[in-house]
Amino acid sequence: MARLSRAFRHARRRGLIAGLLLLALFLGSSCAQTKGAKDSHWKTDDHIIFLHRGARLEAPEGTLANLAATVRQGACGIEVDLRRTLDGVIVNYHDKDTFMRGRGLRRVEEMSFAEFRELDMGAWFGKAFEGSKGVSFEEILRFCKANTLLLRVDLKTPGIKAEVEELFQRYEAWPLMASSVDGAFRDKESVKLPWLAKHLWRRGVEGNPKATSRLIKNHKGPFQVNVDDARVLAQLLGRHPERRELKAMVAKRPPPPPAPLAFAALKRTFATASLPDSKAAALMMIQHHPEKARPFLLSSQHPAALWSLPALKLGVALEAKVLGFFRAAFAHPKLLNEAWSLAGRTGNTTLARRLPIVKLTPAICWAASRLPSVVSNKALEKVIQQCLANPEDPDLLPTAQHAVLALAARNHVSPSKIYLQCLSGPKPLALCAVAALGDLHSKDSLVVLGNVLASDTAASLPGWAINELCVQLARCGQDAIPHFIGVLNRNEPAISREVVFTLARMNAQDALKDALKGPFLSPAGQVRARTALKFSGP
Repeated sequence: MARLSRAFRHARRRGLIAGLLLLALFLGSSCAQTKGAKDSHWKTDDHIIFLHRGARLEAPEGTLANLAATVRQGACGIEVDLRRTLDGVIVNYHDKDTFMRGRGLRRVEEMSFAEFRELDMGAWFGKAFEGSKGVSFEEILRFCKANTLLLRVDLKTPGIKAEVEELFQRYEAWPLMASSVDGAFRDKESVKLPWLAKHLWRRGVEGNPKATSRLIKNHKGPFQVNVDDARVLAQLLGRHPERRELKAMVAKRPPPPPAPLAFAALKRTFATASLPDSKAAALMMIQHHPEKARPFLLSSQHPAALWSLPALKLGVALEAKVLGFFRAAFAHPKLLNEAWSLAGRTGNTTLARRLPIVKLTPAICWAASRLPSVVSNKALEKVIQQCLANPEDPDLLPTAQHAVLALAARNHVSPSKIYLQCLSGPKPLALCAVAALGDLHSKDSLVVLGNVLASDTAASLPGWAINELCVQLARCGQDAIPHFIGVLNRNEPAISREVVFTLARMNAQDALKDALKGPFLSPAGQVRARTALKFSGP
């Protein structure tokens, strides 16, 4: 009997141990699954990181490269700025006009989607991104749905809410609607968490692990945050973005076929509406009534008819038709601007030489950037000097901005004094001068941009201007790295953040290691150098 009792106790003990082992295995498996889920997905009651205008410190905003970098950085979502093109396509573009990012002439709302696609959205950021095209919101939805990326939406063009809703509905993407900047989709928002700090992206602390860690420590519970770069924050939260696999876009879903407007109704709109609406009517004529649209537009003297001629794909006949317009352009300034715009878009030097130049306009200067022989460098410099002498003149400023970019497009390096003068002029002109210096890729521009970044003036610049300054300096290549390392000791958050992540993007590992070995860097500068080194490429 005693022997049986001992055997029973022994079996029970073994059963208990086996049960504990099974429990441990189960808990370990659960923890591993939870950890894996945190690395690759998120819940709306977890910490949510939005990237303000995407990973714009690593890749040009509004491009597919930017979306891919957003996933790589470990962000949960992306903030997109939505505008509607002239022919009704919703696209992601932040600025009011296109000449700084795509070196275009017009606002997005005044362009067709085909024109928008012609713009190079990556060249201003660096050679590696040359040829990058702007993306439509439909492409963004397809990408975000495939990669479980949440959306924070900012409607820039008034009256596009219904069209954005239709796209969300078509792709069954409402779960991705996390937040809306102006509350347009408040009833659809899936993230209700408090903000870690209001407008954190304006503080420039994303490159400072200690400052970011203090913010997280002082905030109790889950939060949402909007930043310009997510890498430091993702690391502090224990996330591993490198484990996420980038997936291809989900399949494109065709929209319901629109009911075409009658040709007579489009003709009335074309004749009586504003110029942008007339252009939209012309595009709809070509799309829905091509046989009727061709003879009508070829016989019209309306500026919108001239603008729409490339869409007719007339070939050789295009030049003959356009040359018939230039006489009427003397009496119609809008027609003249459209003719210059068309000459620049199509590279038609013959047309440009036949068009009159009463005075330089943005359209003429923009065409001159693509057709060097039609306007002299001296004429472009003259309008810039006039703007600097009369900075309050609203008509001169946009013309001077395009003139600065036109000089750089022609690789007009000397006299570089003109660019230096622009840096001390009105802020929009100074920003164009920074962009122009980046376009030049010359040693002179490298020195100028490096000196501006190191000067006391840089501390007073807004964040977007510092970003532009660093992007353009980085375009000068490896020779720019010493200039960036030279300002690592600066304690202005906006400057240090841009410098840290620009050095990371430039793969400056060797230069950073050498700087860390030397006596130049302060303790704070060493922290920034190590942060840049940590996030540099392979």
